[in-house]
Parts: sequence; C-alpha cells; structure tokens
Amino acid sequence: MEDRPGKGPSPNILFHFNPRPFDRIILNTCINDGWQDEVIIQGHDLSAMLLEEKFDLTIKVLCVTDAKNACEKESEFEVYLNNEFLTTYKSALPITATKYIGFSPNIRICMPLE
Repeated sequence: MEDRPGKGPSPNILFHFNPRPFDRIILNTCINDGWQDEVIIQGHDLSAMLLEEKFDLTIKVLCVTDAKNACEKESEFEVYLNNEFLTTYKSALPITATKYIGFSPNIRICMPLE
C-alpha cells in the first residue's frame, strides 16, 4: 500500500510484503525514501507454501485510533497465509495516508466463490 503511484521519488509504502526463498517473508515500511526495520517471518514451510503452489494471502487492515477515534496514528496489518495467522505487522504510518494499493504484476487477485 502506497501513498501515490510510482512516479518520481519513491512513495511512502505502508506495508511491503516480500516472500523470499528459503522460508522467509520480509515485511517493511518505507517512509520518505527510507526503509524501516525489517520484520522477518521464518519457518512454517514457507518455501513450499509460497513458491511451489498457489496460495491464499489475507491481509486485514486495522487502524490504531487516537482519543478522537480517528485513524491518524499507526496502522496494523494482520497477515494470514492459507488461512493460518502469521503475524500482526505495525506500520508507523496511518492507513489514512494511503491513496493507492500496488501489487506485483505476478499477483492475481480473486474474489472468493460462494
């Protein structure tokens, strides 16, 4: 999720999901062209789940509200892989700073069939 399309300087990226070989997923936030501390998820046989077959990724976006109940602080993302909870990722940027959602060209988004 980013605050503008990829034209000009790098946009702020609230939530970066990056599966890597050898059972790792990197989660991160980029603020003003600077990547924040990475969160690394390991184990769960991630290589098989992410690189060898189709998988379901669910990201629930939560906002942390201030005293006025406005989403102006940080955002939280609950991450599920094949309906298994992996982690809650906290971004220092509020979800209200986002205008666009970007995906890799290799990702296919589907609506669940009833």
